Amino acid sequence: MKTIEEIRKSFGFKVQYTELQVKDFFRKNVAGLIDWNVYLPSLDYNLQRDYVWNPLQKEELIWSILLDRPVPNISVVSVYKDTGILYQIIDGKQRLSTVIDFIQEGFPIHIDGETFFWGTIPEDYKSVILSFFLGVNVLSDPIDNPMSDQDKIKWFTLLNFAGTKQDLEHKLKLQQSFSL
Repeated sequence: MKTIEEIRKSFGFKVQYTELQVKDFFRKNVAGLIDWNVYLPSLDYNLQRDYVWNPLQKEELIWSILLDRPVPNISVVSVYKDTGILYQIIDGKQRLSTVIDFIQEGFPIHIDGETFFWGTIPEDYKSVILSFFLGVNVLSDPIDNPMSDQDKIKWFTLLNFAGTKQDLEHKLKLQQSFSL
């Protein structure tokens, strides 16, 4: 039987956990140091799907941050570049892009029946959003042994498809409870 150390080494890469504030991700995005799509040359295909969240999902994430509700971790591969450390987003594209889009005036939220974009929300709201800590699982891409497309797909698959998908009937029954 393999030891725990042997099993962990079989993945070939060590995942480290850290926390970064939203403003850190925003700065990385402005500097062009976020790879949102993670192009896979061997497949001529992007690992990440397009942006799919609807306005309600986006607003709900902003409210989760404002109310200090848990937000799932972001998972990235950090790649060393001359211009800085590039983050390839393996999991969390919808969440992270939503927060950045909100800061860039991409959509509004509703507060007490009024519509507010980033530029018009109260300063304390902005401060809470910018200083909100996101958990980040970082897999460093060593210069001498870069991750293959298959390694990235393996990690993406483990994060996104390992559980059992909820059936539609269950989801609808839960949603109906909101309208009772």
